[in-house]
Amino acid sequence: MCRFMVYYGESPILMADLITHPDHSIIHQSHACRERRLETTINKSLNGDGFGLGWYSSAQKPCVFTQITPAWNNINLQRISETISSNLVFAHVRASSGDFPTSEENCHPFQYGPYMFMHNGGLAHWKRIARPLRETLSDEVYHIMRGTTDSELCFGLFLQELPEGPNRTYPPHILLTTLLRVFAKLRREILTVKGEEASLLNFAITDGSTVLVSRFKINAAFSPSLYYASGSSWEQLSQHGESSRYQVSVYDSRVHTVIISSEPLSDHAGDWVSVPEDHILIITPQINALFIPILFNKDHSPVVSWEKEIPSLVPTGSITNGSPTVESPKQVEGFDSSGLTHTLVNKEHVKEEPFVLCLLCVDNRLFCGMKDGTIRSWNLRSYLPEMIMSGHESSVIALATTENFLVSSSRDHSLRLWSLQTNETKVLISNLPSVALSLNVAGSVIICGLLDTHLFAVPLKLGKYSSTSELVELQADSILTPFPSNHYGAVNAIASKPSSPSTKTNSPHCLRPPTPSFYINGHSNGHSKTDSGTYGKASGVGGTYNIFSGSADGLIFSWILTSTVEFTTQKENIELSLSRKLMAHEGGVMSLEIMKAGDFLLSGGRDGRIKVWCLRGKSTVCMHVLPAHHSDILGIAAATSVFCTASADRNILLWRSESFLQTYSFLPTASSSSSTPFSLSTSPLSNSTPSAVAGAGSLLCIAFDPLQKQLLFATVGSSQVQCLDLSHQIHTSTLSPLVHPRRHNLYSHPRTSLIATDLELAWSNPVGLLATFVGIQTVSHEATFLKKREECVRGCVFLRGLLDGLGAETKVLYGDSSRNPVLFARLAIGPYGGAFEENAPTVVFYGHYDVQPAPLKGWNTDPFSLTSINGYLYGRGASDNKGPILALLAAVHRMLTRPEDEDEPEDLSRLAAPLNLVFVYEGEEETDSKGTFEAVNILENEGWFNGSRVLVVTNTQWIDDTRPSLVYGLRGVVHAELHVNGEAPRDLHSGTDGGAFAEPMIDLMTVLSSFFDHRQAAGCHPVQIQGFYDNVRETLDPEEQVIFEPVTKLKDAESLSRRWRYPALSVHGIDQSVTSRTIIPSRLTARFSVRTVPDQDNTLLLKNIEAHIQKKFLEIGSRATWELRVVSKNQWWLGDFKNEFYQAAHQAIHEVWGIEPLYIREGGSIPLVPLFSDMLQIPAVHIPLVQASDNAHLPNERIRLLNLNNSVLVLRHFLKTLSRQ
Repeated sequence: MCRFMVYYGESPILMADLITHPDHSIIHQSHACRERRLETTINKSLNGDGFGLGWYSSAQKPCVFTQITPAWNNINLQRISETISSNLVFAHVRASSGDFPTSEENCHPFQYGPYMFMHNGGLAHWKRIARPLRETLSDEVYHIMRGTTDSELCFGLFLQELPEGPNRTYPPHILLTTLLRVFAKLRREILTVKGEEASLLNFAITDGSTVLVSRFKINAAFSPSLYYASGSSWEQLSQHGESSRYQVSVYDSRVHTVIISSEPLSDHAGDWVSVPEDHILIITPQINALFIPILFNKDHSPVVSWEKEIPSLVPTGSITNGSPTVESPKQVEGFDSSGLTHTLVNKEHVKEEPFVLCLLCVDNRLFCGMKDGTIRSWNLRSYLPEMIMSGHESSVIALATTENFLVSSSRDHSLRLWSLQTNETKVLISNLPSVALSLNVAGSVIICGLLDTHLFAVPLKLGKYSSTSELVELQADSILTPFPSNHYGAVNAIASKPSSPSTKTNSPHCLRPPTPSFYINGHSNGHSKTDSGTYGKASGVGGTYNIFSGSADGLIFSWILTSTVEFTTQKENIELSLSRKLMAHEGGVMSLEIMKAGDFLLSGGRDGRIKVWCLRGKSTVCMHVLPAHHSDILGIAAATSVFCTASADRNILLWRSESFLQTYSFLPTASSSSSTPFSLSTSPLSNSTPSAVAGAGSLLCIAFDPLQKQLLFATVGSSQVQCLDLSHQIHTSTLSPLVHPRRHNLYSHPRTSLIATDLELAWSNPVGLLATFVGIQTVSHEATFLKKREECVRGCVFLRGLLDGLGAETKVLYGDSSRNPVLFARLAIGPYGGAFEENAPTVVFYGHYDVQPAPLKGWNTDPFSLTSINGYLYGRGASDNKGPILALLAAVHRMLTRPEDEDEPEDLSRLAAPLNLVFVYEGEEETDSKGTFEAVNILENEGWFNGSRVLVVTNTQWIDDTRPSLVYGLRGVVHAELHVNGEAPRDLHSGTDGGAFAEPMIDLMTVLSSFFDHRQAAGCHPVQIQGFYDNVRETLDPEEQVIFEPVTKLKDAESLSRRWRYPALSVHGIDQSVTSRTIIPSRLTARFSVRTVPDQDNTLLLKNIEAHIQKKFLEIGSRATWELRVVSKNQWWLGDFKNEFYQAAHQAIHEVWGIEPLYIREGGSIPLVPLFSDMLQIPAVHIPLVQASDNAHLPNERIRLLNLNNSVLVLRHFLKTLSRQ
């Protein structure tokens, strides 16, 4: 059998750190593998029949390098691995059988399009099943295969099963379903033969975004070995000779790096977990690891029940449990630095920076689990260091506390129970099946969540070990009893609460060796889990508890734990039953906390949401969704009257427990530890943060100290714990804002924090929300897309959170899996509010959250930090289109919370009839709306747009800076490229070959020049392509002429006509095969666009352009070859400015601005508007909200504060007018 290795990480890694340098690298495994079984070869440790290496660079297709020589003896492999870096790497060393010869065609990985495939194992009965399986392949897939192996045939079967063929990518759940169908087909064919020969199917498949690795067998006692390791990064520890020691380092609770290998690449056992047999390990594009069992129905079809219950794998777009009440986030003005005092430094010398990984407050003590394996404690009254507790051999991942003991887990696969009096280890439990990522104490039972998706429990016993000074050592395999369950991902968090009064007792208990405990096959992956002070401390023996486990699969499981003690034998019996599964968070559950005397469970996820689950009664119902964060929720800490939440973007929020309203916001800065130094430091090097640390600077964990009324938090890659004094925030029953609201100060300074104190203030003057929105760099431009895609997703999450806060039903869809998500939302507004009403008219709002790139050149301020200067708010997206989006949401919020307004006439103070509102916000408008229309079409088929009457767009601008406008027309646009290849097959030197042949650049410039009449007419170059101006409306309708006249008083009529009513052709640039002042390029691409107007036809216009190009190339006798390629084309749009919707907008603008709006057209294009309008068969109305000089797409983009505030009023008035029609 062969060996293979897969690396998938957020950051690229040098291949040598995987392929050649580690002690047990894939090269080492090629000649000295350790875990091959069922071998008939003479030397079972050799894999010398060739090798292969595959990786992804910036291109969508992977690069593959294969050779038939042994991997250990190939100098080119050594050279390549020392120079190439990638974030997704496949490596394979081959041991061929007699049926399959050694050739490069048979070397793995196999590749087609974006896909790569590797196999370790073999198919049984090959000669009997090969032909029937090949006959199932299409001609396209059949001819892809160049080799003769069973492995490549399996790859072909996978490509064949892809729903729409192998030339595109798919979401993770589609790839998973496809692989399961392949296994079903192979299993059915093999079982038909009725032989006993084993089939071993360890596959590795990727499309560059998702990785699937299987460990599957048919008619075999066991599968080939397969391991995985996950953490923050793969780092070198030391070097000895030609090999090095490596390990997986952990800096926070999220997974940034995953390595999958037939055998561990290092001897650090704590890093590696065996992949369960008959499972598929799937790594999603978010680097989320999930385990899917391979199961079959009686008809041999695969079981895919997981499709409906794993939010992390199959996002629903709108996860709900019951009908939760959604509260709006409340933000406050920035924080007072006087709340931070003290800097404490532990000056003891340490070998390496002891980064903080988890926190726990116990009375007046703070315990920190460290990356170096120690636990460090401080006195929270004096802020002096107390102890360094040593024992663990690797990073301390999680902490919990009982009445007398501190419990810790480590990546060395152990648990330690420390005496809180002596700080010594009392019990050591070694050789856990996997790393315990999360801990909680329920009565007399310790609950641990594992990386390998399991939960287990260890009972705390009364007895003699309370006073002994001897260390009690136990082996995990002797005390753990597994229990099956249905989790798919690592268990990130655990919470517990007593469910019967019998658990409340004041009798102290001590510790003795645990008796056999239970082992729950569940989920696991959490880190610093803190004790709330009310629950989690073992205060008695026996009783019933509710246990909640949160997993990377996005589910929360609710368990019932019953513990009873036989007084005669002192044996503790534990029973566990699964009570309920909760669909909780897309992307995974990261944190759980019990609050409010056990009545509520708080959960935080990678979707940026905080959910509040009511635990009263028999059911568990989501009562609130708090969408204030727009990044992973990594910590929740609860006190009696407040709770705090923290996200990876370093945002910390304080909430009222009784109302779930936000009362305080704090954003630690990089310099906060020095300028406001209330921090505890474990190292004198605490101000240095290694740049190599994944996610360095993002928030890691929090803990709440109820006695000192302070919040403690740490950031990734830091050795400091910072303390935020909240004593003046927390009172017996009430809260008061830290900073008194000052409305006018929100924008009085160019660098103000721009965060409002009061919820009503935040929505009525949404500057703070805009500051956050602008700070998310949602650039969708092709050149920067891969770098900014995570930011675009964050922008979508932020916007979704605001809509959740309004009570909207939200969905996120990907019309194209390789592009940005499209956000949909719907809600009803009316005399009494309420849910979406089927019979009410629907108003559809369209906008986009993506922005143009913002290179610093030309900007006077930071483009992604909203800055106020002289009444204008500067920042990328301020006018296009983030400012208008927030103005609309603020208007809707005001109508929901203040339906009556004293400033408005009586007949407008309340909606006359209910309206349904549908919001469509895409992330690809700046790049031709790729995938958006497909996503819209999906929900149109689901009835989301039923009853639609009008499409409203606010993505345009006024005619100038003084007159509000209404846009009723847009030009269409066609983007095209003219590709020219010269006569010479390669680039040539101008000195050697210049003048000896016709250069393609000259031919291309001649053709481009022929597009235009060089005699300028009215300051422009008319286009002289035959038919270019055909079908153009030469004159305006009389009614349109009337509305055009006032516009001509501001702008030149002829200039406006050229911009609005006539087509235009613009050349944007020429790309060439080489850029040098001495080289003649052989290949050239001219990029140009055509703006079209009513009543032109794009197809006919393109034919005329192509005919002109062909004619000109023939006229000049060019020997170059050429091709015209259409990149995109979008239709023009002309609205009916006389309809009721434009009249409603006209009335709203006049009411707010006190002036009649002008009716104008736009020279630009919005691709989705005509498609959307035609699909729904509804008119569109464009309501510009920003000024002409607001520099959309240009440096110093801005929006006037007056426009932002008045836009809220205009849109509110517009909706109220519609409700009366």
